[in-house]
Amino acid sequence: MQGPLNMKHAVILTMLLLPACAGQGVSFADIQRKPPVVSEATASYLVTNARPLAEWIAETAKKCARFGCVD
Repeated sequence: MQGPLNMKHAVILTMLLLPACAGQGVSFADIQRKPPVVSEATASYLVTNARPLAEWIAETAKKCARFGCVD
């Protein structure tokens, strides 16, 4: 009975210490790539015909400028 109890303590201790090893969490710059660069004509087309995509590109570009992004 002593063996499984020690293993249980070891697992609990490991689970408690793992977050301390991670340091900082994932940041925006770790997961987001830079949005595509679009021409003036493409931007006009997107604003007219695909507004959500145009807004995503603009918002992502702003966040990349602020937080950094993967190239």
